[in-house]
Amino acid sequence: MPYLRNRLAWATPVEVDLFGAHLDAYINLLPTVAVLRLCHRHGKASAISKIPVELLVLIEDFLTESERDKTREIWQAEYKCFQDKCEPMDHYDRSRVNDWRRMIRLDTARSEALAAEDVDERVNEFIIDHTGYFDVHMERGECWVERSESVGVVSKNQQRKRREIMMKHFGLDFWFSRTRVAGESDNHGYSAAEATLAYLKLPQSHNGGRWFDLSPEERDNKQFCFMASSAMEIVGDLALPADGRAKMRRCLSFLGLKPHKHETEHTGELSARDIPMDEREKSINTWPRLTVLSELGASTDDYAESS
Repeated sequence: MPYLRNRLAWATPVEVDLFGAHLDAYINLLPTVAVLRLCHRHGKASAISKIPVELLVLIEDFLTESERDKTREIWQAEYKCFQDKCEPMDHYDRSRVNDWRRMIRLDTARSEALAAEDVDERVNEFIIDHTGYFDVHMERGECWVERSESVGVVSKNQQRKRREIMMKHFGLDFWFSRTRVAGESDNHGYSAAEATLAYLKLPQSHNGGRWFDLSPEERDNKQFCFMASSAMEIVGDLALPADGRAKMRRCLSFLGLKPHKHETEHTGELSARDIPMDEREKSINTWPRLTVLSELGASTDDYAESS
């Protein structure tokens, strides 16, 4: 059923794949870091109890970077496929791709020197003609939808755990939303370009929205086209909580993130007055900002399945 949902919150935009990967790395390392700190505080052996704090920090930093590398590889690979911004060689590990590169060079006449870009182009052509990479591509895209939209029991449980950790450790919530992007996807012109937006937000928010029922004719034909609008009255105290900015800075610092607007969001600023350019530029680092988060969904799938 078509819907329009609005949420008003103090929020900060972040890169969805980096946020998800770094949060997962943070969660994965919680038991290890807890043991390290307990050993440092309460260890009986002198070699343990006398570890300098600086060394403990270096160990935690090393473990964090190593774990982030692993989780980033998963989140970024899936998101790349979801957006159709991948190349065929992106679906195989580096060692296998390097084997194909060596094969291409060996099969090329010595008189035909190939630049690295030409080699990669031929590798991609070989992969398209001789492998089932597209099955991997589609599977990754589906995994991204499950991961980011909490589809399925496992994904819902994982997302619930992420929210619990965010609230317990940082006092924040997060918001994911799938959206269309202007134009067609990069690799497959038959599909629309899509992205997933991500915002860190303070838990206090004002919610509102509407559901739009379809007429019997629209349900029978499984086709519809309509215009919709919604207004949300703002009530209550909209002031930024005293610790709101500190919470956001702490979370961004711990997770190694920076405020980052998706390319579709760069013009998404509303003001009741004209803001001079110098003031607008000056305010770019003052996060979180009061933000309207909107979601519009419309699909004939539900009616096709129920018929």
